[in-house]
Amino acid sequence: MKLSCNYPTVDVNLENGVYVFNDESASGKTYLLYMLNKMSNADSVIGFTYTDSLSNSINMEKCIGRHIIMFDRYDMYRNKYADIIKKLKNSSIILIDCKNLADMTLDVDLKDCIIELEENSIEVFI
Repeated sequence: MKLSCNYPTVDVNLENGVYVFNDESASGKTYLLYMLNKMSNADSVIGFTYTDSLSNSINMEKCIGRHIIMFDRYDMYRNKYADIIKKLKNSSIILIDCKNLADMTLDVDLKDCIIELEENSIEVFI
């Protein structure tokens, strides 16, 4: 899915499902989260952080109908929102940034994905 922003261009080239980024730091994941939230109304995408979890602002109503849902720093609130992830895994692209997959009990098929950040673009793919 190509987002409607022009700079940088953002292309999430994945099918619906649950994807986990590798644990490489400074690869562009948080920047992608920023861009998703910037384009949330125009492109029906949304991203969440640990701060959103602390403020209890993550819920099913915000996620239903979104093409892309991203959970940044999920290791800080791991295994929360499993109901959202399980319910929407077939109708949305769910991206998870988790530094350590140990003790992850989501009970869904997790696929690896790669993010490439260039000067003018962000691309996510298998």
